[in-house]
Amino acid sequence: MTFLDDCVNHFTLFNKLLANGMPIYLIRIIAFWYQHQNMSVKWGHATSTTFTVTNGVKQSGILSPLLFNIYIDDLSLTLSKSNIGCRLGGRLINHIAYVDDLCILSMSLCGM
Repeated sequence: MTFLDDCVNHFTLFNKLLANGMPIYLIRIIAFWYQHQNMSVKWGHATSTTFTVTNGVKQSGILSPLLFNIYIDDLSLTLSKSNIGCRLGGRLINHIAYVDDLCILSMSLCGM
């Protein structure tokens, strides 16, 4: 089992949106949001200095699940067509995706 999180490359995402026919003005808006986001980490009463985020989709963003699904669509189709993974009741299960997380499943390290 392998977990992938925050693997979304913004440049690749914007190209995939363009390739899927999303209007360029919407892509520019989304790109602006992603290029101008600053984050910080809060732990207890301490807060880190701000930093920019260069990959991943926005946490709790309403568009994030859709953007993530568009981003991993090619991988998901490739995995679905393979015959590698775990069988449950005769059905192949080799990946599970939810919001912005992906879990790849295999019965062996070689299959991974």
